[in-house]
Amino acid sequence: MIKGTSTKNLISLFLEYATHLRTEQVEKLLILFLDDKLEVIAKKEISQANNFQAEFCAQTIFAPALIHGAKNIVIIHNHPSGSLQPSSADYLTTVVLSHAGLTLQISLIDHIIVTSDDYYSFRNAGIL
Repeated sequence: MIKGTSTKNLISLFLEYATHLRTEQVEKLLILFLDDKLEVIAKKEISQANNFQAEFCAQTIFAPALIHGAKNIVIIHNHPSGSLQPSSADYLTTVVLSHAGLTLQISLIDHIIVTSDDYYSFRNAGIL
């Protein structure tokens, strides 16, 4: 993390990019690509097509990160159901992406789940 910047302040900044996800009726994934100062340099949104899990893989996340020269990433996705409880797939994806990022020297700063009125941060939960 950046010296003098709290995790809560960073999450607030990242959530500004995901405001539109709170009202979506289908699950979507937003990837924020960040430089070494944790400033957003690019973003990519992936919509649920026929198979969301197939889209939510390391290659889909890290190929654009490498193209943009990102040193860090944040992933944010919505739960249209309104439940903040991460699924087992959410946990597994977070762990896999964190380890894949280590290999590529790209840090997964956070995985955030949003609902219409709240959020869940894997970093705040101590998982990242």
